[in-house]
Parts: sequence; C-alpha cells; structure tokens
Amino acid sequence: MRFTISFLLLMFSPFQIMLAYSSGHPACHSEERSALLQFKESFIISRSASKFPFAYPKVQSWKLDGNGSDCCLWDGVECDEDTGHVIELDLNASCLYGSIDSNSSLFRLVQLQKLNLANNDFGSSQIPSALGNLSELTALELSHSLFVGEIPSEISKLSKLTYLSLFSHYNVYSKRFLKLKMPDLRSLVQNLTNLAYLGLAYVDISFPVPDIFANLSSLRAITLINCGLQGKFPEAVFQLPNLQYLDMRHNPGLTGPLPASIGNLHSLESLMICSCSFSGVIPFSVGNLSKLSKLDLGNNSFYGQIPFSIGNLTELFYICFALNKFQGFIPDSIFALKNLEYLNFQSNNLSGTIEIEKFLTLRSLKILYLSRNNFVLLNKSCTNGTDLPKLTRLGLAACSLSVFPNFLYMQNRLTFLDLSLNYLYGKIHSWIWKVSTEKLEFLDLSHNLLTGLDQPPAFLPWSRMSILKLNSNMLQGSLPIPPVSTKYYLISNNSLAGEIPPSICNISSFIVLDLSKNNLTGLIPQCLGNFSSTLSLLSLEGNNLYGTIPQTWVQGSRLRMISLGQNKLQGQIPTSIVGCKMLEILDLNNNQLIDTFPSWMGTLPELRIVILRHNGFHGKIGNPESSFSFHMLQILDLSLNNFTGKLPVEYFHCWFAMQVDSEDRLSYMNAETSVRIQGRWIHVHSSYSMTMTNKGVEMEYKKILEILTAIDLSCNKFEGEIPEYIGNLKGLRLLNLSNNIFSGFIPSSIGNLAKLEALDLSRNKLSGNIPKQLVQLTFLQFFNASHNHLTGPIPRGNQFNTFQKDSFDGNSGLSGEPLSNKCGSLKALPAPAPAPAPATGDELLGLDWKFVLIGYGSGFVIGAAIGHFVTKRKHDWFMRTFRIRQQRRPKHTRRHRN
Repeated sequence: MRFTISFLLLMFSPFQIMLAYSSGHPACHSEERSALLQFKESFIISRSASKFPFAYPKVQSWKLDGNGSDCCLWDGVECDEDTGHVIELDLNASCLYGSIDSNSSLFRLVQLQKLNLANNDFGSSQIPSALGNLSELTALELSHSLFVGEIPSEISKLSKLTYLSLFSHYNVYSKRFLKLKMPDLRSLVQNLTNLAYLGLAYVDISFPVPDIFANLSSLRAITLINCGLQGKFPEAVFQLPNLQYLDMRHNPGLTGPLPASIGNLHSLESLMICSCSFSGVIPFSVGNLSKLSKLDLGNNSFYGQIPFSIGNLTELFYICFALNKFQGFIPDSIFALKNLEYLNFQSNNLSGTIEIEKFLTLRSLKILYLSRNNFVLLNKSCTNGTDLPKLTRLGLAACSLSVFPNFLYMQNRLTFLDLSLNYLYGKIHSWIWKVSTEKLEFLDLSHNLLTGLDQPPAFLPWSRMSILKLNSNMLQGSLPIPPVSTKYYLISNNSLAGEIPPSICNISSFIVLDLSKNNLTGLIPQCLGNFSSTLSLLSLEGNNLYGTIPQTWVQGSRLRMISLGQNKLQGQIPTSIVGCKMLEILDLNNNQLIDTFPSWMGTLPELRIVILRHNGFHGKIGNPESSFSFHMLQILDLSLNNFTGKLPVEYFHCWFAMQVDSEDRLSYMNAETSVRIQGRWIHVHSSYSMTMTNKGVEMEYKKILEILTAIDLSCNKFEGEIPEYIGNLKGLRLLNLSNNIFSGFIPSSIGNLAKLEALDLSRNKLSGNIPKQLVQLTFLQFFNASHNHLTGPIPRGNQFNTFQKDSFDGNSGLSGEPLSNKCGSLKALPAPAPAPAPATGDELLGLDWKFVLIGYGSGFVIGAAIGHFVTKRKHDWFMRTFRIRQQRRPKHTRRHRN
C-alpha cells in the first residue's frame, strides 16, 4: 500500500494547508462558514468512530469566537488564496459519528476540489447522491467510513476526478457492504478520463473488468482487492503507459495470462494479483520492469519455470510465487537481488537440489518460505553468524531435512518457524531452546521422527510462544510443559507416558489443547474444566487416563469440543458441563462410565455431536426436557451400551437439524479462533474429529463433513416398533439400529430419507415385508436386514440390485434375488443374538465399517471421507507397520498435516 499512501499524501498535503495560513489571504465566505458549522453539528464526536491511533476530532477547532471565526484557519479546511472559497476539506480520522444525506450542508460547498471523509463512522448510511453536484471535485476519499449500499451513479458525473477511493469496510466473513451494480464499473469510470488513482477495494462488483480501462491513459494506480471480479482480465490494461501500481488481489473469478506486453510497463512499481485464477507461464519480458519493487503472484495457476530474467529486477524487495504450479529449478539469478526482504516459493512443484546457504547470502532477507516443494534442501555448516540475515519468519516444511539447520542457532529475531513434514529424527537438540527465546511465537515440528527432548527445561523457554506443534512424532518420556503464553498446544500421536503434570494448570491461556493418542496415565487435572475464558478445544482421547471426568466446568466456558474417548474413565458425566453453552461436540467413547442418558444435556444450544459409544450407560431414554432438546444434534452414537425400552419418538420431533435436507457441500465442522502473532490477528480453523466404531473396527474422521448426519443405536436392548416419524429425519446419511430387540414392521417412511447412504437393521425381531419405498433411496450404498423375521419378495431396482445375499440372510420368509432359494426357505430362523455387554470388546456384533468403506465409493459422505484412517483396535502390529511405512515414504510424496 506504499503507493496508495504516498498518493493520498500528495492529494491532501499538509503543506498545501499551511499555504492558507499566510498573511493577506481573503477571509472565508460567511455562507461557507455557516455550512461547515452545520456540518459539524450534525455529528457526534466519538473516539471510537475512528480506529486509527492518529485520529483526533479536527472539528473541535471550528468556532466563531475570537480569532477562530475565519474558517480558512480551521483544522482540515483549505481555502483558495485568491477567492477565499473552501476548496479542500480533509476530515480523515476525525472521530465523526452520524449519517450524511443529500440534504447535508456539506453540499453547499460547491467550490470543493478535494474531499476526504475516510476513517469515520457514518452509521451504515448510503453514500449521498448529492456528491454529484460537487462538480469541481478532483479528489474524493470516502474509504473505511461504514458506508453501505449502492455507490450512487452521480459520482460518474465528476469528470474532473483524478483520485477516487471508496474502500468498503468488511468483516471477518469477507462480507462486502458497498456495491457497484447500478451503475456497474464500466458506467462509473467511462466519464472519469482524468483518473490517476482508482480504489474500490472490498466493494461488491461481481462483474468483469471492462475493456474501457484501456482508455484511461492517466491511470497510475488501480486497487480492486476482493471485489468478486469475474472473467478474463483485459490484457490492454497491461499497456497503460503510466501504470505504477496494480492490486487485484483476492478475486478468484478473475482469469487470464500475463501477456508479454507487460514488459512495456517501465513505470510499474507494484504488481499484486495473488488469490485470483491467472494462469500460463511468466513471460521473460517481466525482467524489463526495472522499477518493480513488489511482485505478488501467489495462489494462482501459473506454471512452467520461473524466468531467469527476474534477476534483472534489482529494486525488488518482495516476491511471492506461493501456491502455484511452477516447475524446474529456482533460478540462480534470484540470489543477485540484494534488496529482497520477503521471498515465498512455498507449495509449488519446484525440484532439484539446493543449498540453504544460498538464501543466506541475501543479507536483507527477513521472511523466507520454501515449504512443500519437490526439491531437496541441503544443510551445510555455517560458521560466520555475523553475516547471516536476521530472519523473522522461516518456513521449511516438507523440504526433506534430516537434521536441524545449524544456522538457526544464530537467529534471535524469529517469530515463526515451521520445520514440519520433514525427516528430523532423534532428540530435539538442547541448543534449540536458545533460538529466539524472546521473539518466537510459532513453532511447528510436527510430522517428523523426533524421539525426545535433549535436556528439556521445566518449562519450554519461549516467553511469547502462541502456537506450539509437536504432534505426529515418536516422542517418549514425560509430557513437556509449554511456555505459559501458549495458546495452541498440539502434541498428539506420540508415545508420551506418565501423568499430566499439575503445572499445566499454570497455563491459563490455552485455546486448543490436544494431548490425544499418547500413553498418558493418571487423573485428568481438575483445572482443565476451569479454563473458561479461552479454552475452545480439549482432546485427551486415546490415552490411559483413569478416575472421573473433572467435576467442575465453570459457567461461561468457551469450550466447543471435549474429546475424552478411549481412556479408562469411570463414574458419571458431570452435570456442570451444562454450563459449556458453546459446546458442539462431546466424545466419551470407549470408557467405563456408568450412567443414564444425559437428557439434561439437551439444553446446550450448540451441541451437534454426542458420542457415548462403548460404555455402561443403561436404562430408558425417557422424554426430552423441552421441545427444543438437542435441536442442533447431527450425530448421535449410543452404540455398545445397555439402553433399554422403546425409542422415544418425542426426541425425533426435537432434532430439527436432522430434519433438514442439507445441500451437498464439502465443508467441514471446525472451530474458528483467533490469535495475535507478530502484531496481526491470525484466524485459525481447528477441524473437529471423531471415531465411529463397530465390531472392533475404528474409523477415524480427521475432518467431519458439515452435512454428515448419523444415528447409531446398535448393540443395546431397545425394543418395540421403530417409530414411523423417523422418516422425517430427512438429513440422515447413516442409520444403524442393529443388534437390538426391535419388532414390528420396517417403517415405509424410511423411504423418505433421500440422502441415506447406510441402513443397518440386522439382528432384531422385525417382521413383514421390506417396504418397496426403500428402492427409491438412490444414495443407499449399504443395506443389512439380516437375521430378522422378514417375509415376502425382496424389492428390486436401483441400489437394491447391488446388495448381496448376506444383506438378507437369516430371514426364512424372504424370497427372490439375490437369495439362492427364490421361493423362500423353510429353514428355522435362529433367534437373534442378544445384545452383548460392553466388556466383550472386539467380539461385539454389528455393522462392519470396513465393508461400508468399500461399498461407499459412490456415496457422497463416505465417498468424500474415503481417505479417513481405519484401524482395528488392539492391533499394535498395524500401528508399528503403518509408522514404518510413513517413515519410508518416498521423498517426492506430498504430506499434509492434520
């Protein structure tokens, strides 16, 4: 934004204002003074209306008493030296709160040439159309002032404009509040032939860039960030003779190549087109842009080799080629760019072997990202630390490193260090604890082969650490305690042992704490239920923790996920969890809990997933406490318990989220949190995860699709009829009622579950025909009705033509394909197997998810989840084999962190 700021200062120069203070200038006109005072009185002065640190209320100096009656001497006002008319009004960041309409006294200042109202709060009012009456305007700046709605067409009448900036404000969801639809972009600019600067960042345009831009030969700067632009970018824009600054970032619908003619833009200083859909090769002529200082082509679809001619651009201090498809070698000419401060090549297909020391010859370098390419990064010894660049951010993930780069020992300004997805092995060297101890905020050593910590301190030493990732290694020993400033601590998928130290309670800033899949033992510290102000995700699953769940979960907790499954926890679910009003997922599977159904949990307004599988829950479900109980519930797994009685149809009425036939969109459940790193707020999306298990087979969802809706009540002692109302749960994808004592008919209403992909009714006492309505379930990829008392012909058509014999076995009265006896069998039906007690473990009957995975190739949810990790519990040999295979993975294989 360097050019934008300099241009703004040129248009609204304090030096120009000082000229008005010289002696002998004519006094301002009384009617204009009156108009200014009326304009002042139409606003409230509020410090919160301007977010910038330099903001102050300029209009407080506007008074009539004493020597202050001359409005030409008022702060932010400039008058013409000859006529005394007000020609400039600069109220940028002046703490103005209120609205402006076309009746405002502002529009009586008809001689205005420059108007700057940026960085105020105009209360979500519209930009007034009366601006079109200020026909003398040459500069109009209204950015970041909370205007909303359509940009008025009257602005297109201001034919003298040379500077137009209407940056919209926007929120964290990238919602654009200003729109340019009527007029469209073409209509707005076609009469503004004198424009030198056009800034419409975050304005909702959603149209192609018009070819008419090529006629605006005076244009020096174009800023159209995140405007929803579409279509091919006009190549003629790259021929504008005076263009210095082009910023089209974050317009994913914008396509086209970089033409060879771009080399003719000899005045171009900044080219920023990241996060669009530009493609093609980078023309060699880019090397002609001798004044270019900033080049950002990241997150597009460029391919081919990086041109050697880029080494001619000696003014470059910023290069970003990340997230493209570049191939070949990094050209050696890059290392001649001695002004480089920022260099980003991450996530391409660059290859070859390169010495990391070459990058260290760039003495001005502060930020270096080389992660996720196909090259091998060689690490040689660095002896002279005084000549090394002082890096602040370094990304070397997936660079085939086997040892820690020793030049890190000389770095004391790093705030960000990513060495994940490499082959670092053995213990973490003790000298690592001395790297940037007062600066480091982000450290990722995950997905390596590290086995332990050499001479670990009682607390890891980095005083400003926010995100620490040590997960997916082979770490042994006791749990390392992170710095007290840590907000995200991920150390899952290791072999840590011992108890969770009480000293972890000293860290009250946790947002995410993931200690899952280790060998930790002992009690869960009670304090983990007390981190109410910050903790959002708590995952301790897959350890050997025993005792009870912490009894105190304070009111106002921000927890969204509690995952304590696969431990040895006993007792009951503490009712204090009802105070976690933001809770979305509760996973307590595979413990030794003895309790009844927690109906009190239905009051949690955000609860979406409840997994109580394989415990000692017992008794009848009972009725909901209100008509809104569990109204957001999408996934309920009560399998492998001792529940009894009939299914409470009243709950089916409450489960509103399951009644919605959601769209097939591939987004995932996650918690959005924020952390401040190096002075900037970083939004972190932490994906939820869960396991679904049957017959001793574990299916791990490392990410959970938003549309996944499932009910698993298998392996209990439910009885009676399956309620007809179940057909109203139209969002269901998986339904497992197997291994119970259900009787009566299969409800024909199940045929209404159009998204259903898996249906298991096996090993019950169901009778009657298989409803023909089930044939219309065209997404159904798995069906099992075996071992019941069903009779009549098996329906044919659609998915039913694909189901095998074992889907219908054990029903003496069934006939037709695919059974071998097409007229039915007279063999006696064996009694349904009783629901087993939870302690029988791997021998439990039920749906085998191995076969679901195989059969779901065309099912939407399971098809999208086909890569989820499947293991069999207690098969240690599998884990050992899998880890060895990971270690021996070819170096060209792309690996992704969780």
